[in-house]
Amino acid sequence: MGNLFLLRALITRLQFHMTANSFLNPNQLGDIRQRSTTDVGIYLTHLIHAGWLRQCHTSVIACDIAQFFLSLNHEFLSTCLKKAGLNTNVVGFFNSYYSNQSTTYTWNNFSSLAFNTNVGVGQGSALSPILSAIYLAPIIKTFKKRTKNLKENILTDILSFVDDGLLISQEKSYSLSSSFCYETPKEERISHAFGNLINNIKLHNGVKL
Repeated sequence: MGNLFLLRALITRLQFHMTANSFLNPNQLGDIRQRSTTDVGIYLTHLIHAGWLRQCHTSVIACDIAQFFLSLNHEFLSTCLKKAGLNTNVVGFFNSYYSNQSTTYTWNNFSSLAFNTNVGVGQGSALSPILSAIYLAPIIKTFKKRTKNLKENILTDILSFVDDGLLISQEKSYSLSSSFCYETPKEERISHAFGNLINNIKLHNGVKL
């Protein structure tokens, strides 16, 4: 019971700190206090109606980051915690918490030998939601910067609900707005820009924070 209380206190404090210093992006709406799936629907509806006022069409891609919780790079997570302004003792705690980890795979009656792993936060862990939100915050910030430099000057946005997200584009030409998501040369699509960013993180190449 004592460990559970301390864990909840740590999670609450992390959420308060990240929200108070604006480290989390306002468009991160999953598993964060006072944000919910309802907010996703409200914000998306607002964007569509705002687009209508500008005579713009809205195109949306729903995406899921495969194996997200199991792929979190501990080194990058540590960098995010430092950038968020956490005390060095707190950063050191998480570095220690995720060091010397091992995992096994079980299938029916078979269980593999334990082997070391240096990635992942464990889906279902109480700490996973807030740590994944902290991990995604600079990725979303970088994605928004990169989409501003794409060839077509089209309004783009992103909504994140943990490992699920919506990539959004708006333009007066419906064909241009939709093609920016689906049909343009691969390197010009917002989905390609986001995919490249995620793959760099998974391959431990990182992003510039």
